[in-house]
Amino acid sequence: LWPNPAAAGMELAIAAAHSGLRPGPELIRQVQREATAVLSLPPERRGALFGQVLMGEFAGCGLRFLLDTTVLAILLPEVTALVDFHKSCPVHHKDIWDHTLQVIEKCPFTLSVRWAALMHDTGKVATRSVSKGKVHFFRHEELGANLMLGAAARFALPTALRDRVCYIIANHARANVYASDWTDSAVRRLVRDMGEHLDDVLAFSRSDWTTKRTGRIAEVKSLAQELAERIPLLAAEDAKVPPLPKGLGTVILAQTGRAPGPWLGKIQRWLEDACEAGQLAPQQDAAYYLEAVRTHAPALLTE
Repeated sequence: LWPNPAAAGMELAIAAAHSGLRPGPELIRQVQREATAVLSLPPERRGALFGQVLMGEFAGCGLRFLLDTTVLAILLPEVTALVDFHKSCPVHHKDIWDHTLQVIEKCPFTLSVRWAALMHDTGKVATRSVSKGKVHFFRHEELGANLMLGAAARFALPTALRDRVCYIIANHARANVYASDWTDSAVRRLVRDMGEHLDDVLAFSRSDWTTKRTGRIAEVKSLAQELAERIPLLAAEDAKVPPLPKGLGTVILAQTGRAPGPWLGKIQRWLEDACEAGQLAPQQDAAYYLEAVRTHAPALLTE
């Protein structure tokens, strides 16, 4: 009843993902009867079609349809393993399947970020442990990235896309643990470590929450905004050329014959303020600044 049975499930899922309208029971039964036909599609075609599902405004609707028709189990058993996984644990933890669908739909329409949202918690199935009444998923990020390698092969995803997705999955917890008490050095280290993947990781981090508690939602959004604002401010600060030349302190010590002490810091701060005010030119030689101190603030040399 469908021109191409191999693509039927995927094309109906795309329609559901972009419209929010879920196919009825009869279509579900028809696709389910031919579910394995999806394996006849070339991997590149499967990847292109599945990407369209993920990029839908109602991606969760399309993914639920693929689940109901068993197409999702055929293509991504790692993902279907999340369904009702929370029910197999004696200690309560969140419904990871429901969380995954919500996170995908909150993510920006960036294919790498949406793939990461789909796969980011798949490593939790094999890493779950319970200790002292608490549930842990140690190193689930690393395992999730490894599972993504297999998924990428099944869909023949381009190498660049695969690598971006794996990076986001492996490192998504880094930005999630940001707190206001992080030092500027810690933020700079995050930026340096993430490199070209920073925007992807931050975009995912802003979407990786599903709490219904109003206070927690406000806190998560506030921290995400705070981090987003700190990063460019620090970048602008780092881009500034220091007004004083390197080695100025050494020259002042040599010229005055004095031992290092708080007095030297006062001189440097005075010079920096003078440069900031436009009273002195920045990045001149040491002699220029030493002469300025002798002329305009000689008391600093004898304190």
